[in-house]
Amino acid sequence: MTTIRADRVGFPEGEVDVYLIHFSPRYKGAGHYIGFTERHVGERFAEHLNGGRSALTRAAQAAGCELAVIRVWRGVSQGVEFLIKSRAEGPSLCPLCNPGGWHRLAEGKRYGHSETFETGGS
Repeated sequence: MTTIRADRVGFPEGEVDVYLIHFSPRYKGAGHYIGFTERHVGERFAEHLNGGRSALTRAAQAAGCELAVIRVWRGVSQGVEFLIKSRAEGPSLCPLCNPGGWHRLAEGKRYGHSETFETGGS
């Protein structure tokens, strides 16, 4: 298996926060949205909640899904978002979907330190 480092895929280092949104329940097979922002994650999440920019989060909300920012990687390369998406690692890196192993997977990857957040729902 080839390892692709985020700093080698042409994205600048240390400029964005990458975030993982968990959908409850899943929407047509999708359980997560991975995004990045140069602004505060809370501001960007508010845009998602108000129907802005992402067709997937907009459709999930319209279908009655609850959205929660569950994990954030701060000050990393935009390439981290690319790697998580291209490897379909949202479920593996989600503390709600993988409560027993998400932290071990995260420690083994070079995505940088992340913060996790508790949710009141499922």
